[in-house]
Amino acid sequence: MFKTLFAKWVGILFLLCCLLGVMFVAITYWTHTSYLKEARQKLNYHVAEHVVHEDVMIEKGRVNQEALKQMFHMLMVVNPSIELYLIDPKGKVLSYAAPQDKIKLHHVDLKPMEKFLQKEQSLPILGDDPRSLNRQKVFSVAPIVVNGHLEGYIYIILGGEDYDSITNLLKGSYILRMGLLILGVGIFLVMIFGIMLFKPITKRLYRLTQDMADFQKSDLAPTTSAPNLEEWTRGDEIELMSKVFARTKKRIQKQIEEIQNSENLRRELMTNISHDLKTPLTSLQGYIETLLMKQKTLSDKDIQKYLRIAQNQSVRLERLINEL
Repeated sequence: MFKTLFAKWVGILFLLCCLLGVMFVAITYWTHTSYLKEARQKLNYHVAEHVVHEDVMIEKGRVNQEALKQMFHMLMVVNPSIELYLIDPKGKVLSYAAPQDKIKLHHVDLKPMEKFLQKEQSLPILGDDPRSLNRQKVFSVAPIVVNGHLEGYIYIILGGEDYDSITNLLKGSYILRMGLLILGVGIFLVMIFGIMLFKPITKRLYRLTQDMADFQKSDLAPTTSAPNLEEWTRGDEIELMSKVFARTKKRIQKQIEEIQNSENLRRELMTNISHDLKTPLTSLQGYIETLLMKQKTLSDKDIQKYLRIAQNQSVRLERLINEL
């Protein structure tokens, strides 16, 4: 499937697009939820403070159940997504408007509340959710002070289980569908652009590989089986080019060795020819010099003898030249 360089590039591009798309959807969802949490907490920042001012919820450690019940009912009617809890100064949950089995955490951490009450911390600030052992949510909190003494806190979770159920429903439908749609369209457009960009490059590379293969085949001897580019289907264009280059390199090295051997043979031949020509030529030159130097002292018989020897050497020299 991914035998060609073009297919590998398209596959890598597809994986990168999917990875970037998933990261984009995840980051978008995270920033969106963070924005909603911050907006919800800012919008309901003083809700707990208003509740405290409505009536005395606790005094001298005793919970005003009637006032608390009325407040729970009023808040649930006005905003069903919030959950109200009465917390003592040590973080223990004293009262709540929920069934007993819903409460999983009976002590909450006071540090997020202290940060919230400082009013200088950046939002959102997350606090413990009594309905979960490890989940944290945005909240509003206000201290209950009676006669200068801290009796506890009104702790309101902004976005309870009802809110979570609606949010999960929307997340599973609208956000998921839109995210997948955006991801699919983005991947499709990038893939089209990538194909338009990669195809000319790989096509030129394939053509170059084919030219190298044709050149390598044309330079081979008739008895040598030339490789066919279509037979090399186990690699991409770069691997094909590497194979063609390796075979061409091997052929060039062989030709260089043949040239060197031919040069050695030529030198050996010239040495042998030089030796074979030198013998009759030296003899011919010697007898001619003798005739010139001793012409007046030699008899006619000796002159004829030297001339016949010189003639024989010239005939031998002529034969060697003709053979060469």
